[in-house]
Amino acid sequence: FIKWNFTKFIIDKNGQPVERHGPKTDPSKLVSSLEKYW
Repeated sequence: FIKWNFTKFIIDKNGQPVERHGPKTDPSKLVSSLEKYW
């Protein structure tokens, strides 16, 4: 269930969703996750 339209998803190189983060998550905190999957 997506509570709000600012929910963030990390998608891997194959187009699969691998992580989900809530609307209050600061995008700058997602850099390590992005580096892990990309």
